[in-house]
Amino acid sequence: MGIWLIDISNHQGSFDVGRAVSEGYSGVWMKATEGTTFRDGMFDTFAGQVLASGAVPGAYHYLRSGSGRAQCDAFYGRIRDHGGPNGWLAACDNEADAGWQTTVDFFARWRELAGDHPLFMYSGNWWWSERGWNGASLTPYLWDSRYVSGTGYGSVLYEKVPEAWWSSRYGGWGAVTVLQFSSSGSVAGRTIDVNAFRGSVDELRALARGSGSGGVVVTPPSEGSGRSDGDWNLGMSFDEFKNGMVGAPPPNWMGGPRNAMRMGDWYGAVPGKLSEIHSTAVGAANTAGDARNIAEAARVAAQEAKVAAEAARDLAQQTLDRMSALAIGNVDVAALAAALAPMLPAPMVPSAAEVADAVVDEEASRLAE
Repeated sequence: MGIWLIDISNHQGSFDVGRAVSEGYSGVWMKATEGTTFRDGMFDTFAGQVLASGAVPGAYHYLRSGSGRAQCDAFYGRIRDHGGPNGWLAACDNEADAGWQTTVDFFARWRELAGDHPLFMYSGNWWWSERGWNGASLTPYLWDSRYVSGTGYGSVLYEKVPEAWWSSRYGGWGAVTVLQFSSSGSVAGRTIDVNAFRGSVDELRALARGSGSGGVVVTPPSEGSGRSDGDWNLGMSFDEFKNGMVGAPPPNWMGGPRNAMRMGDWYGAVPGKLSEIHSTAVGAANTAGDARNIAEAARVAAQEAKVAAEAARDLAQQTLDRMSALAIGNVDVAALAAALAPMLPAPMVPSAAEVADAVVDEEASRLAE
């Protein structure tokens, strides 16, 4: 038949990759990125486990609407963090809200960054057929999804797959390269997606390598030098190269004059850094938004307190006005208190002032009822 693969993401949380490999799975697709900013939180952990297991590593990007080039930059940078793309399977997962131009731009940018390194298209007839796009014009490698019924071991479930499923139904593809035939495979004690590849491990690894270099190899001259066709195979000076690309490379990018380097080695790292900067900016914006909300809440609370204080003041004034209207103000409260004080029991004798306050408080309370 061939070999088996699984695909995993943060939705699985922790997952025993080593156990899956011991159960006969030779390749592992891992979600790396989504859209322009999302980075799967389990990718780095899974990547380390897959590389240590000896299985063929694979990464996929979940394509969203927006800039296809920016999304490809983020995806490519993530693979570069783990030594790719050479040695890695790579795929664009197209089943959401991305349009045709976004898809075209993603694949065009991949070719700019990775040369002819194979890039799969993951999708399904259930999504693609409504669009009628010619996906085969972008890549010959289709990772199709079409599920058999039931749950169980991948090898057992695969027995339900008819031969016809290896012929593509959409997108102009003549055949399916990798088939995701169930989302209910029992692997390493978990229920996950299982896939088949009708070939050997070596043939699968061949799809994880481009026939080209995957980047432009240049031999830069020393900084400040002019053009030298012998030293500079792009036909430009160091400054022209530095200023014409995405900003200046890091100060130690050459390692010394005439040391050959792969442009992708530093250029591919730029998208990842931009993504980190963007995430930091988004976090700062959210924090600023929270601060604004807190400030607004404090302003409203202060305003409400001011209104309450004014209401209390008005009520006190109204009470005094009503007492004055009843001629309470004509009574010499202090003199009355002084006269009453001697009549009270000795232990309870208050001061004249206390008695005066009590008379006023009692009358105010009565009037307020």
